[in-house]
Amino acid sequence: MTAALTKLYQPGQLITITFLEWDDAPHYSWPAEVLLVTPEAVLTRLRAGSTFTHHARGAEYRVEHDGLVAFWPDRWFSGGPDLDPTTGLVLEYYFNINTPPEFGPEGIQAVDLQLDVKAHANHSAQVFDEQEFLAAQARYAYPAWLTRQARLSVRECLDLIERGAWPMRPAEAGGNSWLERTPGSSDEPL
Repeated sequence: MTAALTKLYQPGQLITITFLEWDDAPHYSWPAEVLLVTPEAVLTRLRAGSTFTHHARGAEYRVEHDGLVAFWPDRWFSGGPDLDPTTGLVLEYYFNINTPPEFGPEGIQAVDLQLDVKAHANHSAQVFDEQEFLAAQARYAYPAWLTRQARLSVRECLDLIERGAWPMRPAEAGGNSWLERTPGSSDEPL
């Protein structure tokens, strides 16, 4: 699949990102622009002003920030920085714990496992939506291997944040990196 990503998507292409529940019911979706395609990952952008549809809640939300979301064919999480749309500075990093995505010509989809990780631009991180994960685990009778994988993926995501690995901007980096940190960002976790 990795070599196929560069043939499947082109920068500037418009696609739909869809997250499903474990029973394949739509959970949420949004329109995205492909920003970068490598053999290892696809980086997409949700533009400020776009509509984020939360199917499970029956609601639509207008997004007030740009969201960059990286998808890897072999990882059980996706995510990246939320950016101020006027300055391009990082507001926070947001990662979903999900099944490895399926890549198709019209879009990308994965199963949302409810756990999420947020990190400030200074890379202090917090795991949240634990109650949603436990409720989904009970509702869908997640097999033990899936629960273990979700927990392992949280640790992998936290490690990515701590290392400052792509799509994170290294905390110690300065100058004109592709992502600047928000000036005066707090050292306190969210």
